[in-house]
Amino acid sequence: MSSAANCRLDWTALSAVGGWVAALATFLAVLVALAPIVMSFLSRRNEARLLGMVAIDDLLVQELHLLGAMRIPLREDRTVTCWEYEQVSTCVKMLNPTAPGKLISFSDQLPEAVRVQLADTIATLSAAELRRAFLASPKPGDVFSLTGDIGWYEDVFGKMQVLRKELCEWLGMEFQDNSNGGQRLAEILRVTASQNERAWWHSQAVAQAKGKED
Repeated sequence: MSSAANCRLDWTALSAVGGWVAALATFLAVLVALAPIVMSFLSRRNEARLLGMVAIDDLLVQELHLLGAMRIPLREDRTVTCWEYEQVSTCVKMLNPTAPGKLISFSDQLPEAVRVQLADTIATLSAAELRRAFLASPKPGDVFSLTGDIGWYEDVFGKMQVLRKELCEWLGMEFQDNSNGGQRLAEILRVTASQNERAWWHSQAVAQAKGKED
């Protein structure tokens, strides 16, 4: 206590401490201000990735049905019966840009390669969706040539597949080849068409027999 008279507050040290406290308070204030922005960014990134996964699955299903439709014709001239045409129409009617289109509002979260392919594929799928209006209403006995249609749908298929590859690369997912699935689906669709044809001819035979009885 004998040195108490010589004790003095070190204002320089207190000033330094006060400066550090002020700096820490400012830093914490900045963190508080940035927290919602960071949370929003992370939330958008997670949502974009989730929508990307949904788009991959959706594109895979569309590709599978389109590939099946393109492989229905077995003849060299790529002609199909009206019953086979019905199966082709059912498949191509599934084409739509809905799932990939939801990624547009998250374009800031997407790599450049994905953005470019996304725009091209959405435009193509929109055209395919509008093309439904030109699908014919097949009648028994009609024969349809799909030469031109298959060429156009091959381009649609290619663009969807490229987009799916880009999405898989972005999300670190394994790309699935759907060639075998498309072939199996085509076989199923041809069997369905054949069954529908036999059912139609059977109904005609029954109707004729009934007419003779009357």
